[in-house]
Amino acid sequence: MKKRITLLIMVFLIVSSSVSYASQNDTASYKTIIWLERPNSIWDPGNPIEDSDMIGNYIIYKEETRWAPVGSSVALGKSEGEYLYTPSGKRFAHFIGADNARVNADGSTVINAYYARGIFTYSFEIGNPQAEMSPDGVLYTGNGTVKYTIQGKYEQEVVIPSFVNNLMPINTNKSLPDAVCVGWSLDERTGYKEVLPYSDTISELLLPTDGMPYSGLIYHLKGVWYDNAQIIKTSCWREQLPDEVGLEENENFKVLALNGKMYVNYPATDYYLPIPKGATPIAGNEEGTQLVRTIPPEDGGDLWTFIYDRNIYSLSIDSNGADKINGSNDVKYQQNLDDFDPGWGEGTILTVNGVNYFFDGWYTHDGEFIAFNLGNVWMPAHDLSLTAHWISSE
Repeated sequence: MKKRITLLIMVFLIVSSSVSYASQNDTASYKTIIWLERPNSIWDPGNPIEDSDMIGNYIIYKEETRWAPVGSSVALGKSEGEYLYTPSGKRFAHFIGADNARVNADGSTVINAYYARGIFTYSFEIGNPQAEMSPDGVLYTGNGTVKYTIQGKYEQEVVIPSFVNNLMPINTNKSLPDAVCVGWSLDERTGYKEVLPYSDTISELLLPTDGMPYSGLIYHLKGVWYDNAQIIKTSCWREQLPDEVGLEENENFKVLALNGKMYVNYPATDYYLPIPKGATPIAGNEEGTQLVRTIPPEDGGDLWTFIYDRNIYSLSIDSNGADKINGSNDVKYQQNLDDFDPGWGEGTILTVNGVNYFFDGWYTHDGEFIAFNLGNVWMPAHDLSLTAHWISSE
């Protein structure tokens, strides 16, 4: 009897050991979520790890599925990254906290890491000793002793002095009465010297997307002055596209009838331009369009209007065995091709002589994949030939 009990104990230990060993080696999936402070926010977003009410100040930036042994502890700490980076390698957000958890066998485990957007400071130097500006009601002079500064977060819209809001420095130099400030440039300390475009906001111009080094610096801007200059406003109108017909005019979309054609303008694309006094602006050439008319300012204004027709290109479509699709030789540059789409998708089957063929998308004549849906294709500035690609099920 004693030997039997001993044998049973040995069997139990072997089975227990086997079960325990298998459990330690089982893995399960768990989800990691990287949360980023909401864009355009001016408040302190807080740390949701310390205060759950702060979670509303964040949006999901990235999710990943990972694997780990069941029961193991996983966490997203600074090892996940002290910073988040733009595609061009500029850091724009910093780590503020993360939670941890043990991995459940059913894959329900979720752990989170939170990042706050970087804060950037911009210091404006007027650049002309005898000039002044007052963007916030305080008088700033060009002697440089007191500089105008503003702060902003990554992707926050921040108003800067510009022609749009009439906040550019005013010249008071009587010996150079025709000197005009035409914009701002970043000095050598930031390694970026281009004159900035004229805009109400700097969310995509000054904040570190492609042109800026990284968070944590004060970006110094200096006024760029031209002598004997005038500032004009330019407005470009382009021939109307089919998908623009019927849109109501609003602050973002304007319509103009001219010489029997309809033209549209998106005011956000209008811009200011410094040119010598008395000079006539020359409109630039635009791909796929032709300048057909220039309208000078009226009644002493400063608005120059440029009218463009769109070029017409040939579209041909080869269904490659399916029902024929009629292409048109009258397709405008940038016209969407959704009207020519037969509605095929990745699950569309074409049967030929008893053999099934699966639709594999639209390709150019030289074999370049374009899209599965022609609603995602716009007419380029050249003729276009498309061929349907089918894959045999055999």
